[in-house]
Order: sequence, then C-alpha cells, then structure tokens
Amino acid sequence: MQFLAHELAHGGELAGLIKDAGGKPLPPAPSYALGSPEGAAQVLELLQAIEQKQIAAYLQALPQVSPGPVRAALAAILANDAQHLSIVRGQLGHTPAPAALVNGRA
Repeated sequence: MQFLAHELAHGGELAGLIKDAGGKPLPPAPSYALGSPEGAAQVLELLQAIEQKQIAAYLQALPQVSPGPVRAALAAILANDAQHLSIVRGQLGHTPAPAALVNGRA
C-alpha cells in the first residue's frame, strides 16, 4: 500500500505551507505511543483509528481556514485520508463507505 508515501507527502505539503506563511513546522516526534499491534487485523484497526482521527481533525479545521492554498491542501488531504479509511475498512471486512457523508467517526 502507498499509505506511508501519501502521509509523508501530506506532511511535506503542510510543512511547505507553514514555511510559506513564515512559520516553522515542528519536526515529527521520534516515536509515538501507538501500542503494540499483533497481527494484520490489529494493525488495520490501528490504521482505521488513526485515519478516523485525521479525518475528524481536518473536518474541524476546514471551516476555520480561509479559501486559498491552505484550505485546498487540507481538503485534498482529507479526501485522500477518506480513501485510506475506505480501503482499511474493506480489508477489515466492513462496508468501505458506510455513510454518504464522511465524519471521521465510522
């Protein structure tokens, strides 16, 4: 799967936008407390939870951002994360798109 490449591209895009606005992006943490998933199903469940949280965060941020390149980038990343979530849900045996509207909760 290309998820890692996508997520790295998301981070690069956001870091570039922060720099363009005169800010200094924070570096990634050296590690994250994500537990120790055992087996493919637990890894997929972890991915599902992460994608849901990312989607919820972008949905919360979008209305607060003025139209322009930052808002466009957030919307594009949100759409890609929704694609990821759909794939992960399918791999877990769930309906890939359980609702007509993406909310980051299911």
